[in-house]
Amino acid sequence: MAPEDPSGERREFPLRPAVVRFGRLAHLLTLPARLAGTVDTRLVLDTGIGVNLLSSELAERVGWKPDGTRFTGRRMSGQAVSVPLGTLPSLAVGRSAWADAVFGTIDTTGFPDPLRGIGGFLSLGLFEGRRLVIAPRAGEVRIGEEPTPKELRDRLAEVPVHLVREGPSVQLFLDLLLPTGTAVRVEVDTGSEALILDERFMAGLGVRPDDPKVRRTEGVDETGQNYVRWATRLDGAIALADASTVRAPAGPTLFQRIIYDGLVGGGFLDRFDTGYDLATGRMSFAPLSPPTSANAGLPRP
Repeated sequence: MAPEDPSGERREFPLRPAVVRFGRLAHLLTLPARLAGTVDTRLVLDTGIGVNLLSSELAERVGWKPDGTRFTGRRMSGQAVSVPLGTLPSLAVGRSAWADAVFGTIDTTGFPDPLRGIGGFLSLGLFEGRRLVIAPRAGEVRIGEEPTPKELRDRLAEVPVHLVREGPSVQLFLDLLLPTGTAVRVEVDTGSEALILDERFMAGLGVRPDDPKVRRTEGVDETGQNYVRWATRLDGAIALADASTVRAPAGPTLFQRIIYDGLVGGGFLDRFDTGYDLATGRMSFAPLSPPTSANAGLPRP
């Protein structure tokens, strides 16, 4: 059933496919979006964020309506973060549009300067029922488009993923093989760059905390949680456990005490066109593709 606005009129939001040029903020992928039909902003597409989020200031401007509930999730280091939930009257990204999408709100005033112009974050859950493809070389996000015969023919692999749903939150986990052959289940996180592994894997990978090539840092994260991290560069490759020919150099890797085996970010994901299909619980990997004809030759935003 189509949602209704306060006047009682039905509002239709057809599931139109869209090809949207994305920008980069460091390693973060940003998309142009129009909120409530009038306010333009940029939102970070972050597959590891769990729930859609708007900055508190922007939520007020666009008519975000709290519904009296909250969502409490855990960051990778284990601390709980709670946000109020509500609905956004309308959201458009390219030709794709959503009515009454569920968003939480966060105070972004303490964010680093480069992130202060960002209006919020889009999670994987937003694309329930719509196939999503991230094409890094093309600089495109493709929403709701059926795979072309060439894509199907050239596809490197399609593998099962593990979805964790909790209320409006959706997290996606993928099985990988580390350079030693150890299998790990990692969160797919476009909000990260380096491979991040729990510190318990250090010894098995031959990483010694006292090695001069290993950089140790201590700090406090955005939520006030203390952390210790070890940064190094792993030799060898990481690969899909269900399709081991799909592999890439492990490269820069962080170790930290976290609640998962790890997280895999852009260092691996950006080597492929990655497709996400929550309905079937599968993820596809294809060779990097060029921009679609409409975007060929255009600079990235």
